[in-house]
Amino acid sequence: MIKAVFFDFGGTLMSLGSDKIAHYHLMESVKNRYNLNENVENLLKEYTYYTHSYPSPIEYGKAFGKGNAMNAFTKILKNNTPDYEWFWDEHMKIHKKYVRLYPGAVETLGWVKKNSFHLGMISDIDGSYLYEQLKALNINNIFDSITTSEEAGFRKPDKRIFNKALRKAECTGNESIYIGDKIDRDIAGGKNVGMKTILFSNSNLNNSDDCPDFIIDKLDNVPDIVKKMMK
Repeated sequence: MIKAVFFDFGGTLMSLGSDKIAHYHLMESVKNRYNLNENVENLLKEYTYYTHSYPSPIEYGKAFGKGNAMNAFTKILKNNTPDYEWFWDEHMKIHKKYVRLYPGAVETLGWVKKNSFHLGMISDIDGSYLYEQLKALNINNIFDSITTSEEAGFRKPDKRIFNKALRKAECTGNESIYIGDKIDRDIAGGKNVGMKTILFSNSNLNNSDDCPDFIIDKLDNVPDIVKKMMK
């Protein structure tokens, strides 16, 4: 019996396209404040590279969302002195302005809640950023539980972040569903603790070792899949 439905945030509920637009405008602000010679596109490319580069597993484990952003900000400035407070304030302001949810996200979350499932979120984004984003998107009060890698001390696909979320929901893995967009983190992590998994993607990954139970390209498909799992 399914008791809980968990969602990833970035790339699953939050539109990656809108996030990219937000980061473009953030790099615009950085370029103007520091009078950098590089164009905005190149700055964005560098910034994205540094936020996704983890030199070692130890650093990967420690560098949660805000840490990654600050590290990338420092590196793209080269010899300029970083104003971290300004950067984070600008980061939050711009993201609130441009970031959007995928179509069907609000309706799907509402359906899960209305049907008395535990509605949870498991995200690698650090708490300060995530809660501000959820508030800006007006979905901060709908979740029964939110578990972040910052809180758990481990990133997906580590079992410990998923198990922490399951304890909050007071259910087991086989009583829950996890919906995410990354096969190596979301699907692999969910399957590691016995969850049913739904991949939000346009890709056909039926040959993957970590093949999800279902693949969808619209969040509107979630209710029908949950109903099937309940039979």
